[in-house]
Amino acid sequence: MDFVLLFFALAICVACRKAGKSSELYLSLDNSMKLRGILAFAIVLHHMSEKITTGGKFFPLMVHAGYLIVAVFFFLSGYGCLFSYIKKGKSYLKTFWKNRILYLIIIYLLTTIAYLLYYRTIGLSMGINSILYSFINGNPIAMNSWYIIVQLFMYLFFYISYSIPKINKWSRILLAFSLLLFLAIIFEYCEYKSIWYISNFAFVFGLIYAQEKDFFQKILERKWAIIFIIILMILAVFSALPLFYENDNVFSGVFSIRHISRYISTISFVAIIILLLFKVRIIGVFWERMGLMSLEIYLLHGMVYSFLRSRFCYIEQDVVWTILTIVITVIISFPAHYINSSISQMIRKK
Repeated sequence: MDFVLLFFALAICVACRKAGKSSELYLSLDNSMKLRGILAFAIVLHHMSEKITTGGKFFPLMVHAGYLIVAVFFFLSGYGCLFSYIKKGKSYLKTFWKNRILYLIIIYLLTTIAYLLYYRTIGLSMGINSILYSFINGNPIAMNSWYIIVQLFMYLFFYISYSIPKINKWSRILLAFSLLLFLAIIFEYCEYKSIWYISNFAFVFGLIYAQEKDFFQKILERKWAIIFIIILMILAVFSALPLFYENDNVFSGVFSIRHISRYISTISFVAIIILLLFKVRIIGVFWERMGLMSLEIYLLHGMVYSFLRSRFCYIEQDVVWTILTIVITVIISFPAHYINSSISQMIRKK
């Protein structure tokens, strides 16, 4: 399995080029889209690593990377939302609810239907009560689709925070943070897994970064090396700290030392990614295309890897199973992306 991870790392390195003197485009739409492509593959490898017991020396480390990878997705969402708002003004909010919120609801429902059809095909059926309960019990029918539900809440909180008149920019960000914190408490109270909230505050970091991008850029231009070393040390410390607090009774739930450490490590990891993007550019059509289909890759790969180890088709070798999962996921993501893009265009025309 280390071979697969090495190939993935080499593919990233080949796609990276020195940024040059101008660093203004490090969070451009083009660069961010290619980053999403890399992240989509990384999340697939993460989920594969959770199901493999003999994955080599380095591949098992991917087990601990999931919440960090998702945090980058959420950061890009927060950054993109506020960047567009600053650029377009209040007119951006007029179509936000349908372009972002309604679109994502439709995609979530279609993905759920696709998984229901898949389960029926392999001989698993669910009653209407089980289907309805899956929307609120923390175990959605579509594998890994908790991400879409949380993303919907983030878009909703952004819309609320920036629709309220006559409050300053920091009050809006504070409101978005408070709503996300309240959501985390609700998830914890309902006994949802911690993955539902430990990466979510990266969305607020995205808002802050978009609001003060010029300030951050000036600092990075002057002190990049020092900042990189400091953030890397913080990431190392707070990523390891949860291992010492598996039975954390000092605080509880959302405010446990273990979870607070993860909040800090997610922001630190996002910061490391920003710092790397500041120095390199991701090039090539491949990662751009994968970035465009990142949502489809994220939502569909669970269906693929479960089928490839089902009673209909069981691939025993881990490497073959992983490679086939990636290849088939990419193939079926093309038509899925075409359908989703068509839906998006229909919504935007109305």
